[in-house]
Amino acid sequence: MQSLSLQDHTLDAIPHLDATLAGARALMDDLASWHEGKSHGNIKTFRKRSTEPGPDWHARISTHPPNQGSFDEFWTCLGIDHSLHEKEYIPEIHSAVHLRTFGSFQAWSLGYRFSPPVSNRTFTFLIASVLEESPTRQGYIITLPLDVSSDEELKSREPKGVRGRYVSVERLRQLDGEVEWSMATMSNAGGMIPVFLSESQMPSKISQDVPHVLDWIKKKREL
Repeated sequence: MQSLSLQDHTLDAIPHLDATLAGARALMDDLASWHEGKSHGNIKTFRKRSTEPGPDWHARISTHPPNQGSFDEFWTCLGIDHSLHEKEYIPEIHSAVHLRTFGSFQAWSLGYRFSPPVSNRTFTFLIASVLEESPTRQGYIITLPLDVSSDEELKSREPKGVRGRYVSVERLRQLDGEVEWSMATMSNAGGMIPVFLSESQMPSKISQDVPHVLDWIKKKREL
């Protein structure tokens, strides 16, 4: 799981997807050993303490019946045009900029707008989606922090804001007619926000994405 960290990837060292996917699989398989935290409805949260100073890993798992969304509907939202769809269902995102394609990875930069005194944030990252049909239908969405400061043209296109970083792995699995959605992430909002404060809010924060996506699917069905 070497590439699954908050250390920035650089433009001259884009990771190989096969190795990154292997790390993502290992991370998801390890969730069962993490400390289980609070549940938010049908959303279970988990935490794995970091062995180094700084943020911990946080995760959530939820299961969804067909009336909430099929595998294809979840994959359309999360696995296809992921960042554009995030801009549609996450209220704080005001800008989603596609920077460049690097083989299997896409480089994106998202701008988040917050009310004062919290400053706006910018997250720039590599993202890749992998869909597998057997033996179980499942898909992975992998996000890695990216530093584009060595390229003035790409840097100029990033939304303005305090630089934050996050790494995440999402997995969708079709199980017994339902969809299991797992997500694990480590993040650092940057700036003056104390790590202990942002860490204490992570279980609630990552759980909020689930109803946002369910609402997105519902609205698409109504079109």
